[in-house]
Amino acid sequence: MKRLVLALILISCATAWADGKKTSQLPLKSDKSVYIDANLVTIADYNVYVDYLRKVSGDAYADMAMPSADICKSVYGRSDVMHVAAYQQKPVVGLSMEQIKAYCSWRTDRDNAQSKKGNEYVIYSLPTMEQMQEAYDMGVEGIGGTTAEITAEVKLVVGAGTYGLKSEITTGEAGKFGFRCVMQKRNRE
Repeated sequence: MKRLVLALILISCATAWADGKKTSQLPLKSDKSVYIDANLVTIADYNVYVDYLRKVSGDAYADMAMPSADICKSVYGRSDVMHVAAYQQKPVVGLSMEQIKAYCSWRTDRDNAQSKKGNEYVIYSLPTMEQMQEAYDMGVEGIGGTTAEITAEVKLVVGAGTYGLKSEITTGEAGKFGFRCVMQKRNRE
């Protein structure tokens, strides 16, 4: 039964990707070609990526993309959250910066392969602190709240202060925190 529920979740996530877009993105006011995810990347989102790796490259590559079971256990109280339906909408944790960058690269390739927009293409990456501050100022839910997030500068957004977001450089603890992506639209020259 658990496998059936997970399969249904993966199918619904894959359907969201099939249109070549993720509907939960908001444009930044300073640059209308940059969109920030409205939510942290979930376990279900990340499972779509792992499933893709398993189909295209095999179990070894998919296993290398899996988050640290120890970190998942320290954050969620169990190590098998990637396969438990009740955790699918929680932020994925336990990833290295290399794994996060590989996910962003896959998301870039996936959207561009499915896009029918001629000269337009997209690039996904982690947001900068400046982009996070702008999204916070726009009222994007969750930024500056109780969940720390990773940025492109390998900083953690750790909450909000009187004058905006507070951050600190992470020292090896990045895997315990979630992340969201920004998408930049570009035109081929």
